[in-house]
Amino acid sequence: MMGRRHFSIAWQLPLVALALFSAGGCSAPIKTATTSQQPSNFSEAARLKRVVVLKFDAGRGNPGNWRSQSGHDITPELEAQLAGVLINGQPYFTVVERARMNEALKEMRLAESGALDATTASRLGKMVAANGVYMGSVTQDMATDERYSELRRNCAQYKQEKDSKGRTYDGACQRWVDSQVGCVKRSATFAFTPRLVDVERGTIAYTKAITKTVSASGCSDRGQQMPNADERRSRARQQALQEFRRDIAPYSNRVEIALMNS
Repeated sequence: MMGRRHFSIAWQLPLVALALFSAGGCSAPIKTATTSQQPSNFSEAARLKRVVVLKFDAGRGNPGNWRSQSGHDITPELEAQLAGVLINGQPYFTVVERARMNEALKEMRLAESGALDATTASRLGKMVAANGVYMGSVTQDMATDERYSELRRNCAQYKQEKDSKGRTYDGACQRWVDSQVGCVKRSATFAFTPRLVDVERGTIAYTKAITKTVSASGCSDRGQQMPNADERRSRARQQALQEFRRDIAPYSNRVEIALMNS
């Protein structure tokens, strides 16, 4: 069963911040920052700590877009994300070595794929002593350019004025000229659907469709350099991985607190 867990968090303020509560006077509010430990968004996913990651299926983008590529193989980044989760300085997950998983796949006469059903994935997990198996697919991975125009209004003629010393300068605008300039909005979207199989139960403990889009715009008259399409796709992918990280394990959250004076 998937579920979300909610409970209150006890704030732990630095001692120097606590001392400020006793300060008198009518000074402006003082702010301090602290870090709180948040529970994972899906408690069932956080419970399965020894995991194996199967290769995710790579989907394809829409061929009608400016740039469309085969889905990015996110598997190594997912493994690195899981292995890099630290709680109190200690690894939270144990990721089963890929060589051991490949041996189990050969023994089961299966090809590595995110298309395995929950029962087969459960059998694989038991063979490598894992209690969770991640699999899934990349459903979108592309960058697009959208061209548009913006209105510019420029002064074509200024009223000529003279200062007290007889020097001429431009005064108020007497005639305006409107023009359109070409602009480009570059967007990248990355979407994937991870699924986590509970090995013991043979059921799906966590699944979610995660989609992230990032974009940037630039116009020809402003000399702006458009971000590289691959850089946009990479950023969208990292944002999707960050959401996945918050779903499956506890995480730290930085909070700014305004302290009251006497």
